Amino acid sequence: MNFEDITKYIIEYIGDDPNRMDLKDTPERFKQYMDFVFSGYNMTNPIENSSLYRSTSDQMICIKKVSFISHCEHHVAPIIGEISLGYIPDLLIASLGSLLRTVQMFTRRLQIQERIVQQITDFIYEKTQSRGVISLIKAHHHCLICNASVLESDTEMCSLYYNGIFLEDENKRNDFLSTVKN
Repeated sequence: MNFEDITKYIIEYIGDDPNRMDLKDTPERFKQYMDFVFSGYNMTNPIENSSLYRSTSDQMICIKKVSFISHCEHHVAPIIGEISLGYIPDLLIASLGSLLRTVQMFTRRLQIQERIVQQITDFIYEKTQSRGVISLIKAHHHCLICNASVLESDTEMCSLYYNGIFLEDENKRNDFLSTVKN
């Protein structure tokens, strides 16, 4: 069964007619959507040597409110949120684009939020060989919005994960949290 047939089956399953004029192009649009939102499976090493530069500072670098869309691995429902990242370089810094592609690589797949924050943090730590990385995700889970037993639309889940120097130094953790607060 090809993707178009699967999409038509889903449309029939929910009670509509896949041959209806307004749904004629839906299988192709749905395929494009799926290719985009799950493109993280096809990405490899967004932090390559060509996107690493020699560090001239040992101060924290922060990126705030990087928007993402992921999908819950339990319901395949959207997870829409923002991640803020901070790291303290040792010898290397990563390009902004490579950090954003790292977020895309781990969010554009079936996921849970707790795993996303850990994978992104540990990946950046490993690739930049930094002194420590800290990440905060705030996201809305559409499985809560569409779950008849819950029906919560404003609930925001927060996940914080850190490694390296952030494990030992509460002041550095607090510096990050106060920086990304506003």
